[in-house]
Amino acid sequence: MPIYDPRSAEVYDLLHRNHSYDREVDYVRAVVAREMPQARSLLDIACGTGNHLGLLASHFEVQGLDLSPGMLARARAKLPQLRFHEASMADFHLGQRFDVVTCLFRSIAAVSSLEALQASLRCIAAHLNPGGVVVVEPFFTPRTFWDQDLRVSQVEAEGLKVVWMYRSERRGSVGVFHNHYLIGRPQGIEHVHEAHDLGLFEPEEIVHAFQAAGLSVRHEAQGMGPLGCYVGRAPLSAR
Repeated sequence: MPIYDPRSAEVYDLLHRNHSYDREVDYVRAVVAREMPQARSLLDIACGTGNHLGLLASHFEVQGLDLSPGMLARARAKLPQLRFHEASMADFHLGQRFDVVTCLFRSIAAVSSLEALQASLRCIAAHLNPGGVVVVEPFFTPRTFWDQDLRVSQVEAEGLKVVWMYRSERRGSVGVFHNHYLIGRPQGIEHVHEAHDLGLFEPEEIVHAFQAAGLSVRHEAQGMGPLGCYVGRAPLSAR
């Protein structure tokens, strides 16, 4: 699973400052209001630096989980009042259950194998209250992934300039992102390289993983992004 270098985690928010976190949180709130209006507790898996959680905290009792210490350090610095867990989404045991579990920003692709996807859904199901809601934003499929793509973006803030360039390639059912960051400050310029393996799952594989974990599921084409969203429910009776 991808783990961010602390140096790239430090500039993550700057690189994604125009992302529509508020619109995505509005979608999650609408889904929960429809599916389980009494919901109070929420766990965000692959929470990153906590940008979704910072908005969701006004509406739910929230916690976050991520595998990257660097990302969690940023989240804890921004949201010291919240509880965060360092663990893999495919193997976590928190000893508590939640009304809602989310996995947003296409982060489900962080599990790069079908076995890990299935393990993640089992972990999610084990942490849901009866009737609980799951919201998962999917990543690309093997057919829709942009192979051999090259992109670059540049951002800056006071005393800091960042150039982010990445190249993508497909290796079977895995998409590999070769990320390069040039992080410039008056004191000097750092180069950070990361290679992230991301799972490319077919829709039927995602549906099967939900169902195998004992969750009902449907795909909402008009979800938070162009790839839609998977909305799952736990059984109303405790398993």
